[in-house]
Amino acid sequence: MYPSKRMHFVLSLVVLLFVLIVALTSGAEKKPVEIIPAVEITDKTALKCINCHSQETPNIVSDWKLSKHYENGIDCSYCHGEKHTSRNDVANVQIPTPDVCALCHGEKVDEFKRLLIQYREIN
Repeated sequence: MYPSKRMHFVLSLVVLLFVLIVALTSGAEKKPVEIIPAVEITDKTALKCINCHSQETPNIVSDWKLSKHYENGIDCSYCHGEKHTSRNDVANVQIPTPDVCALCHGEKVDEFKRLLIQYREIN
């Protein structure tokens, strides 16, 4: 009996995740790399975000500091808006959608949408 397309997709996803985990956790211990931004972040709102999130969600700040966004001076507000400013208004944070990403990454978003349509046609 052949597995359904959905089951095939789930199994493929599990295998891919396993391979990714093995690839990321194997090998010699890696030294942390400090990326120095090409543009220094001086905006007071951005610095407030960084200071708070360094305490509240330090891994998110660490990931951002390793990103191309950080390297190019792109702070939180570009993707998440400026309506979230404290613990009391977390519901106001903008969750980025492909349309938000397309403002800077139009070609990549178009490619993603084409691939998504192809995937849906197959499944």
